[in-house]
Amino acid sequence: MIIIVTNKKDYTADFLVIELNKRHANYVRFNTEDFPQQVKITYNIDKYNFYGFFSFPKQRVFFKDIKSIWYRRPVSPVPSSDIEDPVARDFVKIESQATLDGIWRCLNCFWVSNPDNLRKSELKLYQLKVARRIGFILWPTILTNIPEESKSFYYNNQGDVIYKPLRCGRGIWGQEFGGNLGSDPINCTNSNPSLLGILGVSFIF
Repeated sequence: MIIIVTNKKDYTADFLVIELNKRHANYVRFNTEDFPQQVKITYNIDKYNFYGFFSFPKQRVFFKDIKSIWYRRPVSPVPSSDIEDPVARDFVKIESQATLDGIWRCLNCFWVSNPDNLRKSELKLYQLKVARRIGFILWPTILTNIPEESKSFYYNNQGDVIYKPLRCGRGIWGQEFGGNLGSDPINCTNSNPSLLGILGVSFIF
């Protein structure tokens, strides 16, 4: 059994479904926003074994039968609309996500890609350390929220500097966040040093 862990709006998963249908593969698509409403889970552990199952609307999938998981862009669980209290809704979302996170780490199967590896790959500072360790040549890089440090880095690299967020691909202003610092990049950071919580990387044309 193959489990496609994704969301309803992931069109790449749609293409995978088409291919699996062509191959008559045994699979089920798990859009994580359907948990815990449409998708149910039972998890058991005793002194002999760990076991359980996912209960999807049309079938039940036992953990022991899961051979592969294709894991791409799952979203947060969505509580029932009957739960109106915001504190209760947050509780359900947190506990539901913790349930999924725990089950993924209990399954013994082939992953594309393992969620722990995906999270590591999103840690830019850690990835830079790994890249340096295995022999990649890295441009000078700085992360700071001290304006004087960023100015010094900028001028030491003759202004050939780009900036990148650590995690948010889209900024709080609803647009892509990152790019060339330009000729006068530091003015806004003097009044708001918190904006400097991003990577500055020198580059060469």
